[in-house]
Amino acid sequence: MDIPGYIDDHIRAKILKAAAGGTEITSPIEHLVTAPLQQLVDGGYVFAGSPETVFEQLRSFYRRVGGFGQFIMMTQTGTMGYALVEKSMRLFATEVLPRFAAEVYEPDAEGFETGAPAAQLVS
Repeated sequence: MDIPGYIDDHIRAKILKAAAGGTEITSPIEHLVTAPLQQLVDGGYVFAGSPETVFEQLRSFYRRVGGFGQFIMMTQTGTMGYALVEKSMRLFATEVLPRFAAEVYEPDAEGFETGAPAAQLVS
């Protein structure tokens, strides 16, 4: 993939130079292209399942990466139709996100503001 701005300019230059010299360029996550959905879920690359399951996956991800202030979600992939995408977005917005904010994000943010360790605030 050669998209200007997507990769740091210096890294991109090295990639283009290597490709021009005949070096095959590989990705460290290339194996994920053909991975079954369950492997992607187990690896934390995809959140899928019931609202309860997705909440648990999101909470686990949040803790694993040390928290985050913004979360960009892609809700459509492949051949998913409009109705399924809309249902997924509604479930996330009404059942997962409010609970995540109340039980995970807000207590963690409060701890950040007060200086208390987040691990003490979020079980």
